Amino acid sequence: MFDSIKTRLIALGVGIVTLTLLAITVANYVTVRGHTRQQVSQSLDELAAARADAIRQWVRSQRDIVASLQPAVAAADPVPLLQQAAKSGRLEAAYVGFADKKIVFNTPQNLPADYDPTGRPWYTGAASASGTVLTAPYMDASKGRLVVTFAAADKTGGATRAVIATDVFLDDVVATVQSIKPTPGGFAFLMSRDGKIVAHPDPKLALKDATAVSDQLTPQALATALDPAAGWVEANVGGDIFLVSGTPIADTDWQLFVAAKRDEALASLSALLRTAVITALIMMAVAALAMTGTISAMLRGVDRVRAALDDISAGDGDLTQRLPAGGRDEVGRIASSFNLFAEKIQRILLDVRSASNSITTASSEIAIGSQDLSQRTEETASNLQQAASSMEELTATVRQTADAACCRLDAVSSVRCDRSWEPIAISLEA
Repeated sequence: MFDSIKTRLIALGVGIVTLTLLAITVANYVTVRGHTRQQVSQSLDELAAARADAIRQWVRSQRDIVASLQPAVAAADPVPLLQQAAKSGRLEAAYVGFADKKIVFNTPQNLPADYDPTGRPWYTGAASASGTVLTAPYMDASKGRLVVTFAAADKTGGATRAVIATDVFLDDVVATVQSIKPTPGGFAFLMSRDGKIVAHPDPKLALKDATAVSDQLTPQALATALDPAAGWVEANVGGDIFLVSGTPIADTDWQLFVAAKRDEALASLSALLRTAVITALIMMAVAALAMTGTISAMLRGVDRVRAALDDISAGDGDLTQRLPAGGRDEVGRIASSFNLFAEKIQRILLDVRSASNSITTASSEIAIGSQDLSQRTEETASNLQQAASSMEELTATVRQTADAACCRLDAVSSVRCDRSWEPIAISLEA
């Protein structure tokens, strides 16, 4: 697949574009993620602070009501003052407990005869404090609603003369907490400093530990959520992950926590990531198409050179063909070099063909000469054979003549004659 330079160039280009887009996407995501998380954390802190301030204002108003009841301590009949305060402040009860163990309510109460207000937590707490105290919430047994007590001691003369107290249902506080929605699926809850839930959208969780909301809301996690520098903590509530951030409520031992559903709080970040990924994929596809077309156009000249060389190597090449040498890029220079090479090869082959023709002509002439020489050689051989035949005939004639001459000599001469003529006969035979 990657044997072609064009394919490798396209893959390299697409790879570079992919890595570039990936780096840009990651860098943008990390940057936006940091800003988004900071904005979400800031929004949670601002929401918690704003609603905490509303609860603080409610607490202050209740303390102001208690402070306004100070004249009831010295009044001959404090009941009218208590009734007026209970009516205007929508109080469950307003009462004054005296140091002599006497107690006066805004409405008659069915209390035991030995009821001692000075031993009650609201009395002892106010007596030991310098201002209005807020007791821990408790559940009203008859009405099933949360109640808190605000109490302030009258220490005129240095000793505690009496303690003014009011019982207030936390309905307004619970409604405020239930109305807090940091995200559509989010919620808020109010905790006391001792780790008990004061208000929660689910009334069944009242006065329970925070771990009843989520096992991850340990005291350490809640302390982290209260730290502005730490941001939020994540907790699994009902199978969903929530971002929990909190703030203390001034002048109380209460803490307000807001929980935003993570998917909803960071929805913009998720949408940005999806958009970035889709955009990167589209850009990669466009880049691949653009690079394929561009690189194919740029390397078209190389393909023509390859095709021409393939034709030549196949034996059917036409050395008269030339490549368009337009352009000053590498492909144009390759085409020019190929044309020059083909022209030189063509000239060499023409010279070779001319030399081959000359050699053919010379070879023909040599063949004709060789043929003539062969004929002459044959004639000479024939003449030599004829000469040899004549010599043989002459030798035979001479032998016959010698034999005849020898016959006419005498016996003694005949022997000598035979020896003297023997070399002649031998030489003639040779």
